[in-house]
Amino acid sequence: MIVNKNASLKKLNTFKVDASCDVLVESSSTNDLLEVLNNKELNNNLFILGGGSNILFTKHYQGTIINLKEESIKILDEGPDKVQVFGRKAESQPTKARYFVSFHDLARSL
Repeated sequence: MIVNKNASLKKLNTFKVDASCDVLVESSSTNDLLEVLNNKELNNNLFILGGGSNILFTKHYQGTIINLKEESIKILDEGPDKVQVFGRKAESQPTKARYFVSFHDLARSL
């Protein structure tokens, strides 16, 4: 988990608007998220940020923003003719496509 105070949000939104926040937490696991929720100093006006394409900050955000960095595509079950996966809705379509091409080594067969 990475915690930054008075952090820029420019790289975390599609429009590249240089807004900021009191605290930015880059969370890479569920345990990180729980730690933030249990920390009175960090658990202040929380906002959870996904990919940043559906939000526009136009000024400083007074509170903590959690940027989820956890791996979002997981294999739940795999068989000879099927693969069942879990993916967060916020994951971009190109990221999902690259994952499946690399996982199934489809690039060689194209």
